[in-house]
Amino acid sequence: MTKPLPINGEQVAHAAREVIAQHGDSALIEADKQISAYKSEGFNSVAETWKLIHEAIRQIQQSDATIEGYRNALKGDVLLSE
Repeated sequence: MTKPLPINGEQVAHAAREVIAQHGDSALIEADKQISAYKSEGFNSVAETWKLIHEAIRQIQQSDATIEGYRNALKGDVLLSE
């Protein structure tokens, strides 16, 4: 099994935020492109690293959407229950 390059969680999160800043809603698509490109070139460790970045992008975007939903609910006088 191929392992990702030595990169810590903070670096993965930073890379994910950079991809989101550059590509917005298309960030996951861009990460998929990078994974495919590096796999096809035989750079499996780099592709595995991009998989980590892809997952971080997904989590960040999901979290951002949840926060935005809460903000919209509060603006609309919707009560949030437990």
